Amino acid sequence: MERKYPPIQGEPAQRDQRLPQDDPWKFFCLAMTLMLLLFDLILGVVLAEVLLFSNKMQEDLKQMDIQFVQGLADAGHERDIVWGEVFRQTEAVRAGNESSCEPCRENWTAFQGSCYQFSTQELSWFKAKDHCAEKGAHLVIINSQAEQKFLSPKENNGYWIGLRKQYPKGIHKWQDGSVPTFINWHDTRSSHYDCAFLMGSGSWSSTTCYAYWYHWICEKPQNCPDMENQTRVFEFILLGLSEQPLQQQVLIGMSCSLYLIGCMGNLLTILAILLDPHLHSPMYFFLSNLSLLDICFTSTTVPKMLVNYLCRHSTISPQACLAQMYFFIAFGAAESILLSVMAYDRYLAICCPLHYMTIMNVLRCALLVTVPWTSANLISMVHTILVFHLTFCGPNEIHHFACHVPPLLKLACGTDVPVVAKGVGLVCIMALLGCCLLILLSYAFIVAAILRIPSAEGRHKAFSTCASHLTVVIVHYGFASVIYLKPKGPQSLEGDTLMGITYTVLTPFLSPIIFSLRNKELKTAMTKTFLRKLYPEKI
Repeated sequence: MERKYPPIQGEPAQRDQRLPQDDPWKFFCLAMTLMLLLFDLILGVVLAEVLLFSNKMQEDLKQMDIQFVQGLADAGHERDIVWGEVFRQTEAVRAGNESSCEPCRENWTAFQGSCYQFSTQELSWFKAKDHCAEKGAHLVIINSQAEQKFLSPKENNGYWIGLRKQYPKGIHKWQDGSVPTFINWHDTRSSHYDCAFLMGSGSWSSTTCYAYWYHWICEKPQNCPDMENQTRVFEFILLGLSEQPLQQQVLIGMSCSLYLIGCMGNLLTILAILLDPHLHSPMYFFLSNLSLLDICFTSTTVPKMLVNYLCRHSTISPQACLAQMYFFIAFGAAESILLSVMAYDRYLAICCPLHYMTIMNVLRCALLVTVPWTSANLISMVHTILVFHLTFCGPNEIHHFACHVPPLLKLACGTDVPVVAKGVGLVCIMALLGCCLLILLSYAFIVAAILRIPSAEGRHKAFSTCASHLTVVIVHYGFASVIYLKPKGPQSLEGDTLMGITYTVLTPFLSPIIFSLRNKELKTAMTKTFLRKLYPEKI
């Protein structure tokens, strides 16, 4: 009987060192994977509904605020009698839309969503009011701290600011951020039609409207598209792979063919690992999860693309777009992280062969396979929440075959788009580079261990253990780096779309081919499992 010696450092652990086959653990790994997949699906669907409901509520509240402020502005002087915190809140709404407002006309100054004109012409209060009305504006009445600071006269002259009847008890004045000071009107000025004015020194006073002549300030709301009835995006249009019908037909045919072949290959890999007891080891457990992720990753986009093409209906609802983007990022990120886990598994098998099965027990395998799914869902959740909190006000044509982050950001409007784009890009770069760093570190130790093996046969055996995984890593991260880390420049939209469909379809298509061709045990298991029923005499 041949005696088995323990492997030395640098040689891979024996392939027959399998996971425990006791009944409680036999299908534990499979159940764990299916539970994680179910959790991922439920989370994606629920998150889509919650985010859209939240966005709808925020949009409704924003429209109510905008209509309120716009109504006050249209009402002229009625807007100015709003006092205190309510006024400052409405001014904040106006200020939040200032970035998308049209510039004020010449000789007018923009501030908090309004246009102001300072006049050095001395008029009575009523004539100043009429002059403002002729310009489509109204005489300023100051009610907020920011407005008082902005409109303070630079010269030692007074400006009309409104009627005293609107402030019968007096008015508050803010100075240098301190507590506002309450100023009473002069007792000698008791007329109901007395007017309030602001002096160059910053003091408030009142006088009879006809008694004196002062400078005046007109105010009118800016033309802000966000404060008007905008066209809201209720659906998106996916333009597909190409604008040329013949080219799009060829690309869709090739993509669907590669998708079907890739799904079949990955499914056969999963079944072979599940049905063959000789493949119940940590390495093949991770490989089965990778095959499942490949199927899920391509299934988030290709079937929808095919349905849109066949039905000549390229629209997608915001709910479906959100869910598609969530699953696309989640499955793609999980695959990247799982490749890092598989690199760690190969590191343990080659560098620590004596302790490999002690370290890689069932619970450790379950924990390591949970990390990619959980981390990927967190990454996808961050992306989805950031993107769908933006405002999409048209156009609604997505220059892509799926709801992908970069083309969606091009459709968003508002001041938050650059910040969100930088945040999303930073998360992508950190995740991608982090996974690459872990893989490079693992393979650095693996190469060092392989070089210490004295025999050429041992080095070849150790390297063949990692060859398939290393090839898939190069293909996966090669395409991902070209797509997400390429420098900004004048790139064609069709070129970006073509690279995206190549990454989406070709990588899952090549993965089972690479693993089956480079792995003799997997090839043998697939042959025995699926061909013995057709050709039992040859197996």
